[in-house]
Amino acid sequence: MNTLGKRIVVFLMVWVLLVMTLIQLYDNVTGKGMPVKQATPSADAAVTPDAGVTRLAELQTCVAADPKNLQCTLVLADLYYGAGQWPQAQVNYESAVKLDPHNASVLLKLAGTYIYQNDFPPAITTLRDAIALRPDSPEIHLLLGLSLSKLNPPKMDEAVSEWQQVIKLAPDSAWATQAQQYIREAGR
Repeated sequence: MNTLGKRIVVFLMVWVLLVMTLIQLYDNVTGKGMPVKQATPSADAAVTPDAGVTRLAELQTCVAADPKNLQCTLVLADLYYGAGQWPQAQVNYESAVKLDPHNASVLLKLAGTYIYQNDFPPAITTLRDAIALRPDSPEIHLLLGLSLSKLNPPKMDEAVSEWQQVIKLAPDSAWATQAQQYIREAGR
């Protein structure tokens, strides 16, 4: 097999892995399978090498044909997110936020793209918007504290306050354990 053929095979295998990761990430975040409308491509498409490439093309076509299709926009954003393609995921999550500005889960994912790109000011703004919608979310408070601690200069008092909120909201959770670790690392 020539070099181009090998690259194509590797590319297809990576897409299969990414689609499988996306499905697992979605199930982990939501605790359920992805809701699917019949006319909208699903995230549960058969996973074969050709299906990964086809899936990406389907989603890109779906979004291009109907930029207001929230389902396609989110699945495409999730696919990019799962692939670690933060700028592409960010663009699609930003579009999804415009379509559904009161969706704290989408705001959280958008903030994640900023965090992975070490762009903390917009992550903080987005996380604060998410907290306004879901003030009882320990995950959002944890990430807000982390983002505040990564500013230059860090806002450690505010970060510690957010981490203490995590412990208050979910004292026996993995989020609280992580918050306690961040507080210790901050020397507080």
